[in-house]
Amino acid sequence: MNPGQEQGERAAPVDLAALERGLRDHLDRERGPLAWLRSRSRPARVLLLLGFAVAVAALTWLVAGRADLATYPRTRMIATLAWFAAAAGAAAWLALRPIYLPRPARSTTALVLGFAVLGPLVTAVLPAAPTAAAIIAAENLWSWAYGCFACGVTAGLAALLFARAVDRGGSLATGQLALAAAAAGLVGNAALQLHCPINQPLHLLLGHATVPLGLLLGALLVRRRA
Repeated sequence: MNPGQEQGERAAPVDLAALERGLRDHLDRERGPLAWLRSRSRPARVLLLLGFAVAVAALTWLVAGRADLATYPRTRMIATLAWFAAAAGAAAWLALRPIYLPRPARSTTALVLGFAVLGPLVTAVLPAAPTAAAIIAAENLWSWAYGCFACGVTAGLAALLFARAVDRGGSLATGQLALAAAAAGLVGNAALQLHCPINQPLHLLLGHATVPLGLLLGALLVRRRA
C-alpha cells in the first residue's frame, strides 16, 4: 500500500448516521427513574441538585439544629448560606454540562472552584459570632473538628452521589469532577452551618472549611484509580 492510499483510508469520513442510530438505541434502552432524571434539561437537573441540597440542610436543621440559632447574627447567617448556594449553583451548572457542549475554559473552572473553596475559609476567619455558643477546650479541639468534618463529608457525599447520578455523561474529566465535589462540599458546609454552634475560628477552619477540600481530594483520588 502506497502512502497516498494509507492517508486516504485514514481520512475516511465517519458514518454519522450509524453513530446517531447507536446513540438512539442506547437511549431507548434506558428505563426507570434514573433515566428520567438524566433526560431532564440542564437547568432542571441543576435545580434538582440544589433542591436535594436544601433538603439535606433542612433535615440537618430539623434533626439537630444549632443551639444558638436564635442569637446568631441573622445577616451573617443569610450571607453565609447565600455564598454557599451561589457557589454551589455555579459549580453544579458547569459540572452538569451536557456532553455535546465544549468544556468550559480552565480559567472559568478555576474561578468557580476558588469561589466555592473560599466561602468556608472566609466564614472561618471572620471574628467569632457573639452568641451563646459552645466553647471547646484545646484538648478537645481535634475531636470536635473531626466530628464536624465527618458530618459535613457525609452530607456532601450524599449530594455528590446525587450529582453523579443525574450526570448523563458520567464524565470523569478532572474539571467536572472537581466542580461536582466542590458543590457537594458546600452542601456539607451548609448543613454544618445550621447544626454546629461552635464559632471558634480554629474549629471552623479545621472542621468546616476542610470539607470541600476533603471531597475534592477524595474525588480526584477516585478518578486517578479509575
